[in-house]
Amino acid sequence: MLRLSLRKDALRKLRKGDLSLLWKIFKLIAKLEWQQRRLALPELMQQFEPQLGELPLSPAMLERAERLTLAVLRRLYGYNFCMKQALLLYYFYKRAGKSVRVRFGVRKEAGGLQGHAWIECHGIPIAELEDPRKQFVITYTHPNPLLSKLGESFQEQNLQRK
Repeated sequence: MLRLSLRKDALRKLRKGDLSLLWKIFKLIAKLEWQQRRLALPELMQQFEPQLGELPLSPAMLERAERLTLAVLRRLYGYNFCMKQALLLYYFYKRAGKSVRVRFGVRKEAGGLQGHAWIECHGIPIAELEDPRKQFVITYTHPNPLLSKLGESFQEQNLQRK
């Protein structure tokens, strides 16, 4: 069950623009909660691409969006929210024009496999205490680097034909 309480001291710490960011964070969480069991992973990932017409985020707004996202997720879920964190941060980093990828990985533990999701910006994990690349074997990446290269190659061929 989700829980959220607003305290006066938390309200005092809000800055200009935070309410619109918080509104977007809650809308993205609601979208994720609704769609994560209804869509295959590639289709779910597409839902977190920024839409045409959305204003880009400044570096300061991106930093604030990251902090608010992590705070809201911690408050709502406590722990084990890595996929939610990865998808929401992916959305905000893409809106800021950053080159990011979502990575999903697994590792063997006593009793089975454990999964983890994170984002990387220019190959560096974001908002992670430890480097997940050292602990997990990557099983899925979005956007897929091979498909991205194929798409770029296809576009170049079409431009050369014209």
